[in-house]
Amino acid sequence: AGFILVVMLLLLFSYQRKRYIQEALHKKDAQEKLKREKTFLSFALDSGNIFAFRYSKGGFEFDNRFYHYLGMPCVPMKIEEFQDAIHPEELDNFLRDRNLLDSGFLSRKVTQRRCNFNKKGYEWWEFRYAQNKNEKDSVSGDEAVEVSGLCLNIQRIKDTENSLIAARRKAEESDRMKLVFLANMSHEIRTPLNAIVGFSNLMNSEEVLEPEEREQFVKLINTNSDLLLKLINDILDLSRMESGKMSFVFDRHDLNVLINEIYCTFQLMMPEGVELRMRVPEIPVVVAVDPYRLKQVLSNFINNAIKF
Repeated sequence: AGFILVVMLLLLFSYQRKRYIQEALHKKDAQEKLKREKTFLSFALDSGNIFAFRYSKGGFEFDNRFYHYLGMPCVPMKIEEFQDAIHPEELDNFLRDRNLLDSGFLSRKVTQRRCNFNKKGYEWWEFRYAQNKNEKDSVSGDEAVEVSGLCLNIQRIKDTENSLIAARRKAEESDRMKLVFLANMSHEIRTPLNAIVGFSNLMNSEEVLEPEEREQFVKLINTNSDLLLKLINDILDLSRMESGKMSFVFDRHDLNVLINEIYCTFQLMMPEGVELRMRVPEIPVVVAVDPYRLKQVLSNFINNAIKF
């Protein structure tokens, strides 16, 4: 019986020793994993301007890197100081949540606010915090809520977002300008095209034309052909719309001649009951002008008058 007892004690001792060794190895492995995770987390925080903080009893305590990052003394921040650093536009949101810091909350919270901690200007920050535990006040014995979390400077992210929003708006405006431009061009193309077709039909009709009339019609067809070509080149050269610029070629021209050409072009296009009148001075009026652009403007005026 004594021998059996000794054997059982040895087996028990061996088993306990084996369990102890296993527990020790497991504990050592867990400590190594915790150390690696801590190193990894520290690296992530260092590389991303992420800082840990804790709130309790009306004060914020940030890790030292937060103060070094902002060039501030490593002193805990009272909630009043924290509140004063918040941008006025985000202040109402903070005031609604402020009581939760002291009373506690059920789920984790994420907020984004502009803050000016070091008096060097507002920057966007993201705060992620959660209720950690309830601890008893050593003086009053009442339970006090402790909140812990992370804060991240997201100013670069916000700058990138704003740049993307501005780029999108610019692209949308550019698309809108292109549609308006093409719509206007299609409207303007009809004027010289109608003149070319109209005068060509007159020349091919059985009506007898005087040599001077035929010469005038040919000249008007050529003039409107040049205008049509200019408008088509405008449509093809869409790059000018991106810069908001159009090309102008100035030369000295007699306005009386230009007005007469426009008058002759639109005479055939007048609807029933509408009369086109022209009045020009007897002496030539020579000015520096781009004749194509001037005809575009005046043609638009006359087209709108015909239509409305």
